Amino acid sequence: MKILIIEDEFNLADAIKTMLSKKKYDVTIKTDGEEGLDEALTNVYDLIILDVMLPSIDGFDILNGIKEEGINSKVLMLTAKKVRLKINLMDLIMELMITSLNHFIWMNF
Repeated sequence: MKILIIEDEFNLADAIKTMLSKKKYDVTIKTDGEEGLDEALTNVYDLIILDVMLPSIDGFDILNGIKEEGINSKVLMLTAKKVRLKINLMDLIMELMITSLNHFIWMNF
């Protein structure tokens, strides 16, 4: 299984990669939004682990970009930061359903 981690906190991304690599997963890390989007559009991944807040492009824009291109990778979004939303909760849930987000994890640390 090929997994792409798009996460700007390298230590966190590397810890996730280490755990997944022990299970024999093929893991690639990108720490910048634009690089992550390019990687997701250029190569085939079974799973994309995607941070919300990234340099250059945020996770929601990356998610929209890969879905617009017909990429069918499963996507797990995560964030450790409180995100100020410009839309209400129901609008967010509908947007995530439309963009085919598979899972969203809010890390509390």
